[in-house]
Amino acid sequence: MPLSAAKPGLESAIEAAFQLVKTSGEQDGADPDAIIAQLAADLTTAIHDYTTSALVITDSGQSVATSVTTAGSPAAQTGTGTGATSATGTGSLT
Repeated sequence: MPLSAAKPGLESAIEAAFQLVKTSGEQDGADPDAIIAQLAADLTTAIHDYTTSALVITDSGQSVATSVTTAGSPAAQTGTGTGATSATGTGSLT
């Protein structure tokens, strides 16, 4: 999928991470280091999920020149010809 389609999910995950840290920080005896560690883990997961949801599509065509030689008679000639090649691929970020 294009990353633009995954952006709302990233925003929701980040908001959820901040809401959780807010709730955790409001508790008596909250451990700031644990809260920061959890926020870092949640943000890392959100960003990882976002970037790995990208679908990479390639479509590359290229014109190539190829040497052409005929043999056998006085009419044999050497020249060039052109042809097209293409390659496509689909993958994801990991």
